[in-house]
Parts: sequence; C-alpha cells; structure tokens
Amino acid sequence: MESLAAYLAAQNMSCAEFARRLGVPDSTVLRWSKGERTPTVVWAFAVEKETGGAVPASSWQPTRRGARRVVRGSPRRSGKRAPQSS
Repeated sequence: MESLAAYLAAQNMSCAEFARRLGVPDSTVLRWSKGERTPTVVWAFAVEKETGGAVPASSWQPTRRGARRVVRGSPRRSGKRAPQSS
C-alpha cells in the first residue's frame, strides 16, 4: 500500500485517530491524506513507522518544482519534538 488515504481506509481509521497516534493536529493528517501537503522527511518516517511500513517514507513525492513543501506543525516550527527512532 502506498497512500496514506488508502491505509486509513483499509484500517477503518480516521485522520483524527492517526493524528493522535503521531501527535500532530488532525488537520495536518487530513492535508497529507488529501495530498494537499507533504510531510517533512522526519514526519514521513514517523508515518512509515506508525503504519508498519505500509506507507513508506519514499512514497511521498517531491512537488513539481522538486522541493518538498514545509508542513505547518512540523517538529522544528511548532516546538514539538521530532519522533524518536528506535
């Protein structure tokens, strides 16, 4: 499985529930799942870990201009800590 929206649908999980598990605002996950925003690399790997690899970090493609968009609420901008790697 590659898309976050497909994963959430297959798991019968809401964006709000997934957001709670990651520790980000509901609106952030909603925007990621709709393709309106792209998570930072740190959050892409957090999504991969939370989904057990079903949504790999590599599935988030760069924008047309080749740059990744910065997501509001990312660890650096919001003061939240980045997810810890195990």
